[in-house]
Amino acid sequence: MATKQYGPQPIEFLTIKLDRNAVINGIQQPIYLRSYFFEFFLGCVRVKVYGDMQYKINDWAWGDKLEFTPEYVNVTGAKIAVVPLQVKYEIYQKMGWAERAEKIESIIRRRMQKPS
Repeated sequence: MATKQYGPQPIEFLTIKLDRNAVINGIQQPIYLRSYFFEFFLGCVRVKVYGDMQYKINDWAWGDKLEFTPEYVNVTGAKIAVVPLQVKYEIYQKMGWAERAEKIESIIRRRMQKPS
């Protein structure tokens, strides 16, 4: 495992209810996440790693496993794969989290306006 040197906790399969509800057609609905999970520290930065993530709204069926090509960020000298902003934007839109989606959309627009 690439993170072995950081002393990660054992991998577990978890199902959690998110602290925030989805807003579907104006109605609040609980959101659940299930995933393989572990965490570790890079210096004093906590890194949470999720794999095969799936979301479920209320008592609906579980969605497909989230698939994407990761983006990479440098955290205290380590290259870490993260969910791309476009994917987060789409998730937040579908959950009805408009203010989060708008913040990400503004960042995406600024990135597109930057000269190469």
